[in-house]
Amino acid sequence: MINRIRAGMVCVDDEKILSIKQRDPKSGDEFWSLPGGGIEAPETALEAAIRETREETGYSVVAKSKSFTNDYEFFWNGQTYNCRTHWFEGALASTKPAEVIAETDIIACEWVPWPNSRNYFNHNMALLEVLDFFAPQKMD
Repeated sequence: MINRIRAGMVCVDDEKILSIKQRDPKSGDEFWSLPGGGIEAPETALEAAIRETREETGYSVVAKSKSFTNDYEFFWNGQTYNCRTHWFEGALASTKPAEVIAETDIIACEWVPWPNSRNYFNHNMALLEVLDFFAPQKMD
């Protein structure tokens, strides 16, 4: 098992949540997720969440006050990862996204309906935990 420290962003705007659709390189499985990825030295978790969101979606975001950390296992590219992800609540810094440099595993970036998007994330209980933390009053 591979240990991985990550950071991610939960950005809701106009009753939609910023989401990415990924394809596992080994299995070909497709699923929805939230922007995020590994923390690179010497950046903080918050800096990583902002950077990953920009890299994966093209959107520049700023952090709001809420944050949340969870631990979970995730199967990706034929390997199991023991993840600790630091999640941040974000807001758009700009409504117009920049061009995204090719992210081979990301096949779509969309603003999906919120709060009616829980079924997009049912494949990963850790993501549901994150969504429940950031918007428990909005979950259906």
